Amino acid sequence: MLVVRLGLSTRRWVAVGAGCAALLVLLRWGLGGAGAPAGVSAVGGQVQEPVVALLVAAPTGAQIEPLTDALAAANLPATVCVAAGYAQAHAAALQTLAQEGDEVELLADPAGSTLAAASRTVAAATGQIPLFALSPGGAAGGALLAAARSAGLALISSPSAPASAAALLAQLSPGRVVLLQPAQAGEIPALASGLTAAGYQAVTLEALSALAAGAAASTLPTVP
Repeated sequence: MLVVRLGLSTRRWVAVGAGCAALLVLLRWGLGGAGAPAGVSAVGGQVQEPVVALLVAAPTGAQIEPLTDALAAANLPATVCVAAGYAQAHAAALQTLAQEGDEVELLADPAGSTLAAASRTVAAATGQIPLFALSPGGAAGGALLAAARSAGLALISSPSAPASAAALLAQLSPGRVVLLQPAQAGEIPALASGLTAAGYQAVTLEALSALAAGAAASTLPTVP
């Protein structure tokens, strides 16, 4: 097995096994895309498979349970990005999300001052070490970038939030990352049916990053 280290983090690896039976990717700063702010990763830009990553943002005090419950009922995996205050107040809920197959990542504050504490809280509650921090409004100031690097996180820009399930389905494209709103909980069954009809699958952000890294690796020159 060939193991290639990416960037500065000790937790992000690309492992390529014989026969390419599996590709495990835990990303650091490498998959930027066109239009991403400096220092911010655009995760799904090179993906060709019909997949989308569904994100849910949970700032402190947010009420996201109807949305996450609807996603679970529809068997749609999601990535829930939580603020430090939300993680501390809802540790048991985060554990349940992880047990249901969802991914729990971080929602950055503008200065990134709570990222390290939030990462520890999420890891303790779920057993998952966070890999990403969702940048508020796509902002990527120096303090936030430094805090994300210090916490071993890849900073990602906040994606668009379609006004409805119908709008999302009309704009499907491989590798798209979509931010769902709590008010859209009632539209999740229609979203699930529409994705299936279009031949698309919902994946977590980590799974999408693995597909993107596989696409990037396929373009590298062959070593004799």
